[in-house]
Amino acid sequence: QIMLYLFHPSKCSSAYYLEVMPKWMESWRNVDRCPEYDYLWMVMFSRTRKYIHPRDHDWGALRRHLLTQCGYWLQIPFGGVSSDKSFPHAAQAGKRSFPSRLKAFVGTGSKYEEGIDFVGRVTKLLMFCSGPHTTTEANDAGMGSEEPTLSEGTAELLSFLKFVKPYFNPSNTGSWTFPLG
Repeated sequence: QIMLYLFHPSKCSSAYYLEVMPKWMESWRNVDRCPEYDYLWMVMFSRTRKYIHPRDHDWGALRRHLLTQCGYWLQIPFGGVSSDKSFPHAAQAGKRSFPSRLKAFVGTGSKYEEGIDFVGRVTKLLMFCSGPHTTTEANDAGMGSEEPTLSEGTAELLSFLKFVKPYFNPSNTGSWTFPLG
């Protein structure tokens, strides 16, 4: 993936991007819990979004993957612990990272700069993926209808924000406190 990131042209035809995007999504899904790789994939998809009209591709798969990954990146706990000792308890999944000697090729800055850039990428991609993506959705969004409707992507994003909201309560502290801040 690092080789793809380093040597892939930053501008290609929309037909090319439409062909490779499903392959990229499959590759990205095969490596989980690795923020460095996630960042590189977000850069690749950010380049792609510039050359594909939103209605020419279903961005839902990317949006859902980003929202799923946001739970991990924000370190929000999933699942729970039962007092029933007969119920198996799984350990937390470990975090992965690519080797430090490869980080030099990617040119990462300080942790702070890295984090700010990461959040910027996620935000841009989520906003792009949240808008209307079908002709029907675009035509229904306030044109000729009494009430404006939300796109599917906007509804999913709002649902995620409702899910995260309880973790912003000052009395609710845990491993997620610092990442959410």
